[in-house]
Amino acid sequence: MIRFRNIFIILFSLYLGWALFGGFYFRQFVSYRSTGVRSNVGFSDKSVFDLATNENDPEEIIEESLALTSETLQFTFSKCDKDPNKLLKSKKANCIGYAAFCSAVCNQLFEENKMTDWKASPQIAKIYVLGINVHQYISSPFFKDHDFVKIENIKTGECYFVDPSLYDYTGIGWVRGS
Repeated sequence: MIRFRNIFIILFSLYLGWALFGGFYFRQFVSYRSTGVRSNVGFSDKSVFDLATNENDPEEIIEESLALTSETLQFTFSKCDKDPNKLLKSKKANCIGYAAFCSAVCNQLFEENKMTDWKASPQIAKIYVLGINVHQYISSPFFKDHDFVKIENIKTGECYFVDPSLYDYTGIGWVRGS
């Protein structure tokens, strides 16, 4: 009962923060700390999506990737694929699949727009609210960590962080990460 209450309080707090303050304040209170990187899998059929765009702005490409991921996938708590190619068929994913799929879309758009300095990679993370690791209060293996996407310019070191599963539910995609 205590475990359920803790999960509820954390999720309700995150939702309330979004509802009251939106993305700006969410990023002030919530941060993602990478604890590892997942393998980057691209689409085997590059013509699956009509992704041709003349964008050279990484933020526009990231926004398009978030939107396409949200349109394509549905969140599930069940065990599911994390390969973007398989997710095209199943359409069901958890945070791992969302991050892998969004990374694949981003990387395809970067490649099509000849932005070779940019790379998206799925990251394993812990989420911190006001500096407190929320995962320590949840004993379910499903919530032991969370996946998000790091988009980095390899030459300049400029980085963006997005959470595609959070974007699907709240419209908040851009997060604060490290």
